[in-house]
Amino acid sequence: MAELITAIEAYSGWLLALILALIVRELIVLSRAVRDRSNAAFGLERESATSRAIRAQVTVLLLATIGFGINSVATVIAPSLPDALRRRTGEGTLVEPTRIAPMATETPTATVIPTVRMPAIVTAVPTEAGEAGASGGEGGEP
Repeated sequence: MAELITAIEAYSGWLLALILALIVRELIVLSRAVRDRSNAAFGLERESATSRAIRAQVTVLLLATIGFGINSVATVIAPSLPDALRRRTGEGTLVEPTRIAPMATETPTATVIPTVRMPAIVTAVPTEAGEAGASGGEGGEP
């Protein structure tokens, strides 16, 4: 949790700029919805514009709440963290990479090369021509 708090503190400027851009976008949507509501000729158009306006207002409220939370984490909670819990920004990554294979070492190791055994090829033993003729094949008596 401390790493999330320090990451929010480190990127709070960018996060708040993104939140502000989204709020401006929703305010534009809200103004268009209000204009469409006043220009609506039918009840269905008016209801549609009203629902868009309400949706934009709720989105602005949620974005403002998220922005307030980011600001409070960056200015109040993160500075009060002890240094032992703080993540040093600029060093390493947020998540430790998972090791899939063993890392290379300086000591030589023997490479085991598996021996491949070819399977024995089993073929049918050829039979005499007379037997083939008795079974109706070529080369026998008519």
